[in-house]
Amino acid sequence: MTPPHRPFPRRVARPRRTARPARTGALAAVPLLALALTSCGGSADAVVVSRSAPAHLSLHPGGAGQVRPSVDLPVVVGYPGTVTHVDVALGQKVTAGQPLLGLNSEALSAAASQIEARLSLEQATLKRVQADGKATTTQLAALKGQVELDSRLLDAARGRTAQLTAPVSGIIGAVSARPGGVFKANDSLVEIIDASSVDVTFPVPVSYFGQVKIGMTAQLTGLGSGGATLPAKVVGVAPQTLADGESFEVRVSSDDPQGISQPGRQTFVRLDLATDVPVAVNKLAVLNERSRPQLFVVAAGVARQREVVVGLQDDATVQILSGLAAGEDVVIAGVQSLTDGAKVTVSRQVSGS
Repeated sequence: MTPPHRPFPRRVARPRRTARPARTGALAAVPLLALALTSCGGSADAVVVSRSAPAHLSLHPGGAGQVRPSVDLPVVVGYPGTVTHVDVALGQKVTAGQPLLGLNSEALSAAASQIEARLSLEQATLKRVQADGKATTTQLAALKGQVELDSRLLDAARGRTAQLTAPVSGIIGAVSARPGGVFKANDSLVEIIDASSVDVTFPVPVSYFGQVKIGMTAQLTGLGSGGATLPAKVVGVAPQTLADGESFEVRVSSDDPQGISQPGRQTFVRLDLATDVPVAVNKLAVLNERSRPQLFVVAAGVARQREVVVGLQDDATVQILSGLAAGEDVVIAGVQSLTDGAKVTVSRQVSGS
């Protein structure tokens, strides 16, 4: 008996074995993780810092203004009358006591006692101001000129002379009188200017309000054809700002014996302002200075971004009004890639602010 027929068992196809790839799981993640840690703060940015500290600032604020003679004296009789003759011309140099013009004024003659009383008051004022010692050269010159003028008028009123003479030395800046012309009480007949001393009034930014003082030195610049300079001094500071609220007026005076300033022309005035401030930093530390001033303060290897309020500044240093204390380190180089809270290493510390 033959055994029953058994078909061969069907062979099950097995998946074809392929080469096993290299293991990429946990081992391959190690360098990636290390890279991630490095980029997330494993390394620190190198920066250069400078320490905030008190500072002495040398500033030169200024502005443009018109040159004017310090002495600008209009010759006003104060009473009506008639001009008999004129002895001077525009631009002529005159000395004190030199004849200016002749006049005929009955009203002037009748007012001799009033002129004498006014002259006494002016002389007393001049004496008091001279003793006080606080008046500027310009103010003293104006007072002296008025005293001299009324002295000449009193002589004319008393009939001693019909000739009006120059109360001060200077240059004839204007002549309104004409021979035979009638003048009113307050008409200016002749104007005498003394350009050996000049004044300039100019605007200064309001950020310097309270810093500019009388007696401070200055320079008039760009004078004459050669752009010469003249030393000057502050003789007046406005107690309030101009209408724009952004500036205030300062007046300076300068001796100009050579006449290079040319009254009537514009000049730029630079003030010499030196001041001490309690907290200042290197100018390189301040970012967004015109809009939102900020800087980076470094402590314990971490840079913190901080907003500050800035004040006065010179070419290298900025005053900090608030937001920073003296003795703190601020970044002055390497700030481009910094973010708030970034780890840093100080590669160099620059001394001073």
